[in-house]
Amino acid sequence: FVNMVEAGEASGTIGMVLVKLADLKESQMRLRSKVVGGMTYPGLMLFVSVAMILIIFTVVVPKLAKIFEGMNKPMPPQTQFLIGLSNFIVDYWYAIFAVTAAVIYLFFQWIKTTAGRSKWDRMQLNAPLFGSMVRMIGVTRFASTMSTLLTAGVPILTAMGIARNLVGNVHLAKAI
Repeated sequence: FVNMVEAGEASGTIGMVLVKLADLKESQMRLRSKVVGGMTYPGLMLFVSVAMILIIFTVVVPKLAKIFEGMNKPMPPQTQFLIGLSNFIVDYWYAIFAVTAAVIYLFFQWIKTTAGRSKWDRMQLNAPLFGSMVRMIGVTRFASTMSTLLTAGVPILTAMGIARNLVGNVHLAKAI
């Protein structure tokens, strides 16, 4: 934004540059809104699924286990496994929660490192369902930013340097 305003001041088109910046920001917000909107339903379904599984393992399976134990018949290995898993979840829920929180914290610390960010961005690009979407978002950001910068009179090499920083992926930025 600073480079575009400087270019607008130098060329005498500051009004047009500010309008272009506003348009760019609005288009980025629309894109973000579409992505978030598209991911809301799958995220909600994942949350509901995990909640239902937890309810089944902490409420339903223990009740069924009492019924099976009262029958005095040998249980199949799969049933014994599910009952054991249910008992583990009920007995060690706090440890499961702590380990999950620690893994999430460590993951976010890892992606703050250069090597971690590079590997995470590579995994995103190679993801079967989301990889193409990550690439499209990066290319869209790059193209719209380049268009706005070049229209405002920013030199192409400077514009590419600015746009490169906005793609949001280390490997796409390196390609630019």
